[in-house]
Amino acid sequence: MSRLFLGKISKKYPIQFDDNFYAAGKPDSKWYNAIKPGDYVFPIYNAKVQKLWKVRKYSEKPNTVNEEGMVEFDVIKEFPSISVSTEFLQQKYFELNLNTINKSVKSAETGFFEISVSEDCPAVEEIDFNQTRNIYIVLNSLNESPTYEDHDIRMIIDRKKDYKIQSIEVFNNTKFETYLPLWELYESRNQDNERYTLTELLQYAEKDNATKKLKYIRAVLEDLQEKGYFSVTSPVALYDNIIVGRKRSYVKKKADEIEVLPPEDEDQEDDSLEDYGEYKELLEYNPNLILYGPPGTGKTYAAQRIIEYIEKERCGVFKPFETILSDDRVEFITFHQSYSYEEFVEGIRPVFNDDDIDSTNETHLRYQVADGIIKKLSNRAALSQLTENADETDITNIGKNSTVYKISLGQRTIDENIYNDCIDNNYIAIGWFASEDLTNSDYDSIYDKLIAERGPSAQKPTNDASSIHTFVNTIRKGDIVFIYDGPLTIRDIGIVTGEYRYEKNIKHYPHRRDVKWIKHFDTPYEIFQYNGGVRLTLKTVYPLTRIQFTDISEILKTGEIHKKAPSKTTNSPCYLIIDEINRGNISKIFGELITLIEKDKRDVLSVTLPYSRKPFKLPSNIYIIGTMNTADRSIAILDTALRRRFTFCEIEPNDEVIEKNGNNIIENEIDLAKLLKKLNLNIQKYYDRDHRIGHAYFLELFNYRALYTTWYYKIIPLLMEYFYNDNKNVAAIITDKFIGHETSQIKRLEKKEFISAIRGIYEA
Repeated sequence: MSRLFLGKISKKYPIQFDDNFYAAGKPDSKWYNAIKPGDYVFPIYNAKVQKLWKVRKYSEKPNTVNEEGMVEFDVIKEFPSISVSTEFLQQKYFELNLNTINKSVKSAETGFFEISVSEDCPAVEEIDFNQTRNIYIVLNSLNESPTYEDHDIRMIIDRKKDYKIQSIEVFNNTKFETYLPLWELYESRNQDNERYTLTELLQYAEKDNATKKLKYIRAVLEDLQEKGYFSVTSPVALYDNIIVGRKRSYVKKKADEIEVLPPEDEDQEDDSLEDYGEYKELLEYNPNLILYGPPGTGKTYAAQRIIEYIEKERCGVFKPFETILSDDRVEFITFHQSYSYEEFVEGIRPVFNDDDIDSTNETHLRYQVADGIIKKLSNRAALSQLTENADETDITNIGKNSTVYKISLGQRTIDENIYNDCIDNNYIAIGWFASEDLTNSDYDSIYDKLIAERGPSAQKPTNDASSIHTFVNTIRKGDIVFIYDGPLTIRDIGIVTGEYRYEKNIKHYPHRRDVKWIKHFDTPYEIFQYNGGVRLTLKTVYPLTRIQFTDISEILKTGEIHKKAPSKTTNSPCYLIIDEINRGNISKIFGELITLIEKDKRDVLSVTLPYSRKPFKLPSNIYIIGTMNTADRSIAILDTALRRRFTFCEIEPNDEVIEKNGNNIIENEIDLAKLLKKLNLNIQKYYDRDHRIGHAYFLELFNYRALYTTWYYKIIPLLMEYFYNDNKNVAAIITDKFIGHETSQIKRLEKKEFISAIRGIYEA
């Protein structure tokens, strides 16, 4: 007997959809999921169904996708574009199980999933997608319920128990029975103690900052309270926001936390992630990209999805943007008129020494050079370059919290044997207290020991106590040590690999730590410029706070550090998202970095920064993604230097995004996609294309109340701002049912009139 499948056709290979084949290699490939000749397939391409295929045969026919083989299909039937998330999944004969409701819109490890159908389903060729089912969320105490037809589904809610999900039922032959595909799915996704009420899910959505789920559940509760039922327009939205319960995802590990793993189907990217592949190619061409377009087109959202796509292509595993953020490789800033070079690159900041309080209890104030956003990000990018390309495995132990220390290995010329022994046997060492283990000694006890040894009349041993304490207690594995040669120079660099240890049988310099030497300079290397023009002191051990990973990476380039061959995961990129980039004074903010951001200047050209007086290069593994609103300021007046150094890509309003989202129908009457399309045609006619309305305004509207609020408090005020003192044009765009020609007064309509007037905009 022939089976029925849905097929996922990647947008990377449109030829497969156009020429009716799927190339995944030999017939036993998991991507075919054992489809066989005679089986039927609804191919899903660009979130739509437009054909019905029948499997013809497997073949080794040459193709541009996979040279090992493919499966060929016959076209049985063609359709006008059918939206997967609404029309296709609402086909009344299809069972809403995990394969259809979730795998149809999210990525999966196979290309085909079998569709289960009801017993009364007609022959596959005769399935009519105009025959859809209705899905409702209803109160169990509802007096006047919707009119049900066969295959309609309802989720019953108990209002008295904080809106608890009581059951999921299907209407067949004049009666309801448990709808097992959805009910079993609900039970499998929620343990007994995690079957939360809608009220609890609303609270968790707010706590988890799950804004879309929050709006959806709020809309459900509003409709339940107002009329006793909520019309579900998208089974996918029902699944994502209610059936899966509280979303579980990866969380950062802390001392008192555990890592929570997601269910199999959660935290997977949806198929629309493929839409962002072209932006990755643009960033490879030029690592500086600006996304521009009218308000509400999702420019910032697009920047996040671009990063998700790049990371998936780089690592082979999808990570949601929130997880990438937790890796500390993304910075997000918003430019404004007061944003400055000092915040972006570096500047002088006041620092209060809370521990330095005199007898009058006054806090001392001092000033220091502080890194801005781009310098901090560059430091992380340089760390990636340093650790991921190095052949020395110990270099990979350097982390973002690693500190650079200056250390003297004995007195120069006097203790040269100590230095040589340290280099030959991979350790660092300090003297003092040759007969005493300092394992449990803190700063105060070390200081007291020095006082006792030298006598109270001797100079206070502050520096020595600090050096010993730092060596014993502060230095950690993965820290970096610069071996002192002179006030301006060093002669070796090492990575700390061991904890403090005491060698009781050693008479001289018994306090030691293991290190891995990664660089020796035959001629002492000057680090004066990297240390901000500050000379090294004779203090035995202290941190070099001015030395950063960007400096270390540059210093090591002079040495014989062995490099790995480039691999798929080397040089983890860092990302800087600059929102509203056109609102800042670009020349003032970027300063000399406007030159360094060019692709061919990265890791090559160096400038000396004015405050730190240090050389600075911008690493090549930083992507800069800016966004700008064309309704706020035209790109035509942007700084010319900025235009030369960025690639510009327009993000336009897209009514198809609303259809793909699956919540484009309100009250079974208003089509939000058609409304947006007509509004923008009118705006372009009466104003210009830069002031169109973005699809984001209509993406998370799940009921009439949400549309009403958005319409009167976002859309109309936006249009009134565009057409200041020109209400005739506003009326021409949204009709005079909403605004008076002469009085300029906004008309508040009741529900029935409102729905009719909205439909009148796009049906005219």
